[in-house]
Amino acid sequence: MGSNGTILRTTDGGNNWVNQTSGTTNALFGVSFTDINHGTGVGDYGTILRTTDGGANWVSQTSGTTNALNSVSFTDANNGTAVSWYGVIIRTTDGGANWVLQRSGTGEFLYGVSFTDANNGTAVGEDGTILRTTNGGIRWFHQASGTTNFLWGVSFADANNGIAVGAEGTILRTTDGGNTWVSQISGTTQSLIGASLIGANAGATVGFLGTILHTANGGTTWVSQSSAVTILSLEDVSFSDANNGTAVGDFGTIVRTTNAGRTWVSQTSGTSNAFLGVSFTDASNGTAVGEFGTILRTTDGGNNWFPQASGTGADLWGVSFADADHGTAVGYGGTILTTTDGGSQLGKSIKRDLRSSNRGFSDGCQYWNSYGRGRHNPQNNPWR
Repeated sequence: MGSNGTILRTTDGGNNWVNQTSGTTNALFGVSFTDINHGTGVGDYGTILRTTDGGANWVSQTSGTTNALNSVSFTDANNGTAVSWYGVIIRTTDGGANWVLQRSGTGEFLYGVSFTDANNGTAVGEDGTILRTTNGGIRWFHQASGTTNFLWGVSFADANNGIAVGAEGTILRTTDGGNTWVSQISGTTQSLIGASLIGANAGATVGFLGTILHTANGGTTWVSQSSAVTILSLEDVSFSDANNGTAVGDFGTIVRTTNAGRTWVSQTSGTSNAFLGVSFTDASNGTAVGEFGTILRTTDGGNNWFPQASGTGADLWGVSFADADHGTAVGYGGTILTTTDGGSQLGKSIKRDLRSSNRGFSDGCQYWNSYGRGRHNPQNNPWR
């Protein structure tokens, strides 16, 4: 890593590194892959980066805005939407060759977006803002949320069933595409950040001070397991199916459920660094990313987590896997990491302290290809 957007890439476990140019030093806040090849990362100052070859090459795209892009959702290789401050919504139907500003009808900050197909999508943000489109954003219309609390996350399982979560324990549920949103009793006043809905009935949300809530009946009731496993804040959650889910958060916290969230079990991460993102493609294979370039990988549902060599000290804020092998993580300073082999040969455990200044590993890891640069700076992460 170096100045002026320097990127070091390796294809042989770090024996040789080749200089590449990222084209940005801006922080990246979200990433969305639709298959092993096509992915888009978004971030500060309207930054959009696109890959069509699984991350081997990233191309900067013109967003038409200098506002921070907070979230992005693609439903296929061509159709994607990103949201930003001041009600900014931009849309592409050609894989990002052209991004078009859409009329949102609001000036509120937008923090989350979820599309289930090319036409049906929902965006959420400050003051309880919920926007909905059924025609790919040609028209966005307001939906009554019934709250003025900030909404941080949104997840739809299909065009009709969705949840939105936010400040002061807010959970909103819809079964009709948002025509009606019903406030649900969360049992907490902690802010809820991440949400994952699987099908019409199963879902979970996580947030501050170890808050974990789950539902098995479409949100009619939410059950808390917070005090049972951790009091530390949780930043993200990923369900691979209705039963199996993993949440991650502060001080290396990882908690796991195999029964749709009725009970959660703490897992050993081997690090005290905060995790900011997690992605599971099935019940066994998952990856967690976080502070100081931390990447952990499991192939057995989290019974064992192994550190992987990221080659960066930059905070990693998001991760997306298309299948068990192909994944991308994004973070501070324009950092993009991609892997085509699950990130590692997991033949043996690596006994090394992730908190040390030497955060590279050469024993038992294959590689993550680094396409960005940056160093940890908490002041540049206002989102958590």
